Amino acid sequence: MKITMIILSLFSLVFLSACAFKEKKASEIETLASNYGGIYIFDKKIREEILENERKKGEVMKKMSLGDDFWDQLKVIEKIPPNPF
Repeated sequence: MKITMIILSLFSLVFLSACAFKEKKASEIETLASNYGGIYIFDKKIREEILENERKKGEVMKKMSLGDDFWDQLKVIEKIPPNPF
């Protein structure tokens, strides 16, 4: 009976320590992802398309902030294409 309890307690200690080790590693991965995370595009055509969309978005936002009237801003918002994501 004592041997069974010792084996069970050792198994539970190993299991709990393995879970704790995984959480520490997960937090390290989250830190690395927040520092260096992102999408890396290697296809030149897709990269150019993304840059063009960002440029258009910047222009629209600039026009929207320069709009004098609510209706001018509404017209600019209606011209913004929907986000595909």
